[in-house]
Amino acid sequence: MSDLTIATIAFNKPWAISEQIRLFSKYVSDDHKILVFDNSSESGAASMIERICAIEGVKYTRIITGKHFHHEALNMAAIILTEHESSPYIGFVDHDVFPATDVSLTEQIAHAGFLTVGQRHNPTGKVYAWPGFFFMSRSWLAGRNLNFNGIKGHMRADDGDTGSMNHHLFTEDTIREMYPLTHGYENIREHDDYGIQSFGIERIGDFIHLTNTSGWMDVPDAEGRERLLRERVREL
Repeated sequence: MSDLTIATIAFNKPWAISEQIRLFSKYVSDDHKILVFDNSSESGAASMIERICAIEGVKYTRIITGKHFHHEALNMAAIILTEHESSPYIGFVDHDVFPATDVSLTEQIAHAGFLTVGQRHNPTGKVYAWPGFFFMSRSWLAGRNLNFNGIKGHMRADDGDTGSMNHHLFTEDTIREMYPLTHGYENIREHDDYGIQSFGIERIGDFIHLTNTSGWMDVPDAEGRERLLRERVREL
């Protein structure tokens, strides 16, 4: 039994999964294993991701819902991790989150029982965990349900992002108890009017988050941006 089981949600980027497996193995000192839940909308990409997992000895699960909603993949992963895995620590990451230096995740999780980036649903003020970087001990979860759906507001504009229904796990005080993660941004090319999803990446403690790897937001020269991202990750 591994001390830490991590679910990563793949989406159409085989190179990201390949690098994620490599970098978690290189930098994460905990006895851990990665489970890949493939939410890809492109069959060719899914076949490549499945092949990578077979070569690396990583368990692969194909998500087939027809709509490829991120919350559906996360909810399936949550069922597997909480009901069919026995590691004392579990976690969820997006496919473009990578450790960038040596780290013990279990030590950081144990500080408060969980580790994440706190977010807020502005219409209600409720705080929740960003599901792209969310780890916890099983003892902290204590049998409570994980729900990666978004809050439904009175109007569509008030709907919450994926994972905001996990607000029931947190209060303002519990978020403050968490291991203190540094947070910042790094530019990979010149600023433009499209934001960090175009010209930068995010730093979360000992990790980097590439942002927009799945291409959910249209940005100028998306192929050029991806080349820069891949070069950045290859250097790790």
